[in-house]
Amino acid sequence: MRISYALAGMVTITNAFKSEDLVKSVFAKGGHFRAFTFDGSESSAKPVFFGDFRSANRGASDLKLDAIVHSYEPSADGELVSWSLVDDQLSFVMKKRDSKGGEEVLADGCMELNDAVHGLPPYRLLAGAFDASFAVPSKLMQSHPSMEVSDMCDPSMVRFFEWTGDKYIACQGYTNKGEGSALLASPQCDGQPCDNTSFCRSKWGWCGEGTSYCNDVSTWMPSCAENIPPQLNQATHIFGKDFHIELTPSTVNLKLAPLNAAQHAKCPSLYGEAAHVYPVATPQNFVFSEKDWPWQENEDDATARRLASGKECIFFHGTGQSDERAPTSTYTDYWGNVHKDTNQCSSRRFAHFDTKNFGWTDTELQRKHCEVLLGGTGFEGWDTTGRVAENKIIFSHSMGNLILGGAISNNLCQLGNSSSWYESQGPLAGSKATNMAQDICTGWWDWVTLLVEWAGFCVPAPAGSSNTRETSIAYKSMKMEVDFTKAQVAIKENVKGAMCGDTAWGLNSIYSPALQALAAFVWFDGDNDGMVEVSSCRNPIGYDAFNGWGSSYSNNFYHASINHQDGTCYTADGWWGSDRKPCSWFGRRN
Repeated sequence: MRISYALAGMVTITNAFKSEDLVKSVFAKGGHFRAFTFDGSESSAKPVFFGDFRSANRGASDLKLDAIVHSYEPSADGELVSWSLVDDQLSFVMKKRDSKGGEEVLADGCMELNDAVHGLPPYRLLAGAFDASFAVPSKLMQSHPSMEVSDMCDPSMVRFFEWTGDKYIACQGYTNKGEGSALLASPQCDGQPCDNTSFCRSKWGWCGEGTSYCNDVSTWMPSCAENIPPQLNQATHIFGKDFHIELTPSTVNLKLAPLNAAQHAKCPSLYGEAAHVYPVATPQNFVFSEKDWPWQENEDDATARRLASGKECIFFHGTGQSDERAPTSTYTDYWGNVHKDTNQCSSRRFAHFDTKNFGWTDTELQRKHCEVLLGGTGFEGWDTTGRVAENKIIFSHSMGNLILGGAISNNLCQLGNSSSWYESQGPLAGSKATNMAQDICTGWWDWVTLLVEWAGFCVPAPAGSSNTRETSIAYKSMKMEVDFTKAQVAIKENVKGAMCGDTAWGLNSIYSPALQALAAFVWFDGDNDGMVEVSSCRNPIGYDAFNGWGSSYSNNFYHASINHQDGTCYTADGWWGSDRKPCSWFGRRN
C-alpha cells in the first residue's frame, strides 16, 4: 500500500471562494476529512486517511490546527498508524489488528523534533498562499475532466494556488452530479441502502428517521439513490498532483483529544519550529499555465519525452529481496509506482535478484546485474566481461549501488557515454545499522519485525545455534569495516546524480515509526535516513559529475527530507516541499 500523509488536507479551507480573503471564513467548529490518492485519472475507491480537524486564528495569518489522523486500512502486515496533533504537539500510535478483530498497541511516542518539523506542513503560511490564489478558467474545467474536478466542483468556485512550492486546486463541491459519481464520494453514501428508501443509515449501521439517523455522519441517505440536479453543499475539495482531499464541516463543535493523552503530554511543542520559511506564491512569481492543469503530462508530451530519450530504464533494488526471476516492467512491491513517474523512459525493466542470501561482493550477483544491463535476464550465463552498456538510464537503490559499482570495478561490464547512472541512498561507506544488525535479529523490540522483514536484516539461524535468527549475508557485507574503495571509485567515475535522505521518519508511512526507532537504537553519528548516514550515501571520495547538492528534485544531486523506504518511490511523493519528492526526482533524470 502506498501511503501519503494527509495532514496537509486538514487545513481549514473556506467556502467563501468568491471572497478575496479566503481564510477568514474557516470552519470554526471544525469538520471531517478524507484523503484519497489517485494516478491522475481517477480517485481511489477508499480513502488513504480520514479524521477530524478544528482550527482557530492566532492572528491575521496565523492558524492553529488540531487534528486526529487515522490510516484507513492496515498494511499487509496488519499495522495501522494514527497521529494526534493537539495543542501544537504531535504524537503517534501504531497498532496491529489481531485474528479476533481486536487491536494491540505496538508502539506509541512523539515524533522526534527534527522529523516532526519535516513532517508537519507549514499550515501557518496558508493564509499568504490563499491571498495569491486566483480563479481557474472555466474552459479548463470542461476540457480536462480528469481527477474528477469537473464532477465535484462548481466551475465558478474553483481557485488555483501555490503553497510550499506545490500547486493546488480548491473548490466548492456539489452534493451530486449527473449519475451521482460525486455523490457516491460523499460520506453520506458510503454505506448500504436501507430497505425503507425514506430512511437514513447512521454511522453505527442502523436505519431510521430523524436527526439521530439523518445527519452529517450518516453513511446512506434517501437522496443517494436519486438523480437530483447538482446542488452546492458545504464540502470543500482540494486537489494536488496525486491526491484528492474532501473536507466537510461539522454541525457540532468538535473537541479533539489526543489518542494517548499521557504520552502526548510528553511531546514537545512544535509551534515555534513548524514555521519554516517557505516561498509563498505571489502574483509576481507565480503564473498559472495550462500545462499546470491537471499536473500530469498529457500523452503527447510524455511521448515526446520518450522519443527524445530513446533510452531504456533499468532499476536495481537493494537488499532484503529473495524472489529471483526475469526482469519485469513494474515492481510495485519495492519501487511503488515509479513506472508512472518516469515518462522519459522508452521502456523499463526491473531486476529481481536474491539480495538477502548474497552480499554485494558476490561476483556472480554482479555478473547478473551486468547481464540485465546488456539485455539479458540475468540467468542466461552470459560472459559479460568488458562489455559496454549503451543508451540506458540506470536507477539503483541501497545495496544495488554497491553491486553495480563492484561489477564495474571488476570489469564485468562498463557503462558507455550514452548511459546515465543515478544512485539512491547507497551505503557507500557501509552502515552503522549493519554493525548493530545482530542485536536487532536477536530479540530487539518485537514491534519492528515489519522493518526487519522488509529490510532483510535477518535470516533463520542454522541448527544448533543459540539464536533463532542471525544477520543476513547481505548485511554482513555492508559492515563499516569492509573495504568499499573499488566500488566507490566506480561510482565516482560513473554516477551522474544521487539522492540522499536525512530524516528517519520521512514521508509518514507505516515504516516511519520503525525507522525512527531503529535510528534511535543505532545512534548514528550524523544525519541519516534511518538506515544509511548522509555521509555514507554521499560517496566519501565524491563524484566526477558533481555540481552541488540541492534540496529540489530538479537537482541531480538531491538532498531530500526522506527516509530509506521513501527513496524507492514506494511511498510516493510528499505533499509539500520540493525536498519531499523522490518520485519526481526519478522522473527528471535523463
